[in-house]
Amino acid sequence: MSAIPHGNIYKHLKDIRTDGDKSAYEARIPILMLLISTADKRLQTWHSIQSIMNFTGFSKTPVTEALSWFESRGAIYNVPREARLGNAKRIHANRKVWQLTGILQLGEQIINFLYMKDEDRQSSLLEIEDHAPQHVINLFTEKGLLDKKPQIGLQDRPEIGLQNSTQIIEIGLQDRPEIGLQDSIAKELSKENLVKIEELSKGPAQLVEADDTSISREDMSKIIALIEKGIGMTVTPFMLTFIKEDAPLYSVAEWSTAADVLIERRRKKTISTPYKYLRGILKSKAQEAPKYDAKARGDEIARKETERTILAYEELKRKEAEAIARANAKKEQEANNGSDKRNSA
Repeated sequence: MSAIPHGNIYKHLKDIRTDGDKSAYEARIPILMLLISTADKRLQTWHSIQSIMNFTGFSKTPVTEALSWFESRGAIYNVPREARLGNAKRIHANRKVWQLTGILQLGEQIINFLYMKDEDRQSSLLEIEDHAPQHVINLFTEKGLLDKKPQIGLQDRPEIGLQNSTQIIEIGLQDRPEIGLQDSIAKELSKENLVKIEELSKGPAQLVEADDTSISREDMSKIIALIEKGIGMTVTPFMLTFIKEDAPLYSVAEWSTAADVLIERRRKKTISTPYKYLRGILKSKAQEAPKYDAKARGDEIARKETERTILAYEELKRKEAEAIARANAKKEQEANNGSDKRNSA
């Protein structure tokens, strides 16, 4: 058995069978135990409806009801096709791959139904943070297992849409007349609609002011070398995008410690997403430090992220101003050309 049921689950069996429906579907417990017993190291399983029916002896209606019930209460979720790895990647796109989260909401309670080692829990949290539906993320955040993302309001426009996880500023210029730009100018700016913060600079130091949030090229090189040592592979351009964002948040010493921990853990088991795992180690190691102040550290990281975001936003506004100037100059030139043609006629 890859996953071990948590002892806490057994005292809630009656509630699981009867919660939310007039009819108590007895299929829920057998189906949950089937999913647990067949989950792989990533806590994923991909039984079809027919397969579950064959294993449990229940008909299609209670099987689909049970899966829907567990999904709505955050116990499982379907892994997106693009996020599937290993054997799960070969499963047909129409077939669901169920990720077991290890927690389940029963009324006002959030209970554990899986026992996990700390390192397995950390790896699972990284998967959930990246791929789970929002209601699952909310459950883990409420339970204190995921850090709350700082809500960053740029000026007084939170609707601009800064996404915390990917840090993308979305400005709908072509369909946002309230921004006050003429249609001709909006067309000029349409290519600026989605601007990734990391694309606004050639390196993290250019996005960060020269204070305690800055990072030198020398330190950046050291951190990249430590990451490559830790994950056992060369940093790819795609990974570098995230590294530029993460590098200023931790010291070189913290990166070094996390890399050493990752190397040791990689000796014991295969880690499919080593950089995500490394980020998880950084967070957990920071919390283990004797002088760690959770709120202070959270505020510090949020401040750094906010400063980088605001700088990027200012750069975006500068580009907008330049585009407006270009559009106005083009309009003026067209007006002058039209006037010259009328005069010559």
